[in-house]
Amino acid sequence: LGRRPLEMSKANGGRVGLRNIGNTCFFNATLQCLSHVAPLTAYFLTQKYREELHEGHEKQGRGKLAEAFAALQRSLWQGPAAATAPRGLHAACAELAPWLFAGMEQQDAQECLMILLDALNDDLNLSAPRPSEASTLPAPSLDFGLRGGGEEVLEKERGEEFVAALAWMRHLCGQKSVLVDLLQGQIRCLTTCLECRHTSKVFDPIMYMSLPVSKKTTSIEAAFSAYLAEERLGGDDRWRCPRCARPVDSTRKIDVWKLPPVLVVHLKRFDFDRRTFQPVKI
Repeated sequence: LGRRPLEMSKANGGRVGLRNIGNTCFFNATLQCLSHVAPLTAYFLTQKYREELHEGHEKQGRGKLAEAFAALQRSLWQGPAAATAPRGLHAACAELAPWLFAGMEQQDAQECLMILLDALNDDLNLSAPRPSEASTLPAPSLDFGLRGGGEEVLEKERGEEFVAALAWMRHLCGQKSVLVDLLQGQIRCLTTCLECRHTSKVFDPIMYMSLPVSKKTTSIEAAFSAYLAEERLGGDDRWRCPRCARPVDSTRKIDVWKLPPVLVVHLKRFDFDRRTFQPVKI
């Protein structure tokens, strides 16, 4: 990948523990999960990330998190110690999101993961203009001769696969990094008006899937099925139909269009108790 060979400690590589810095079990669990995504670890250990860090980031105070994450990977995979404290990355994250480490309370690991991935993507984003290019780079154009009907006309002319690919290309115009390559996929969302039967079709990028679980859920397959099940939107959740020009009852169906090489799954293990107005762990 990068300029350096991929080297790992035969004694401790991948088996190094993380010491808590206060009450940071949620933080350490997140870091251990990320450090065992093999392509991502190799990307940092071979210093490929240095080739993709934005020029001028150091002057802007950015790039700190990517450097701290790389240093931690070296400690986890190349260092001699059996355990280490991720102080550098902890400090970089605390600067970015101080509420994560305020007090001694446990925080949500999924929220921590998203903050970390978003920050790494910002540091390594190849699509964002470099500081020296920002004032001269023209805006990307991906209209492909679109006429009045937009994507609906384009789909009739070139097919659904082309529309999905165009949506993905538009996404890559602003977001292109190793995180996008490894962790981002694409879903298709169909929303159908129950009055006029008009259907809106949208292709969106995803970084993770939040799968609903209940006390009756017995497998990850069942959680995926619940995530992909059609749902009805009514009451306060009614959809504004562009053809009816008002909020209407509707159905919404999500389909996985493009899976990433590494799929991040978040299990929604909390429900809302309407009597106490408090979250309840499932």
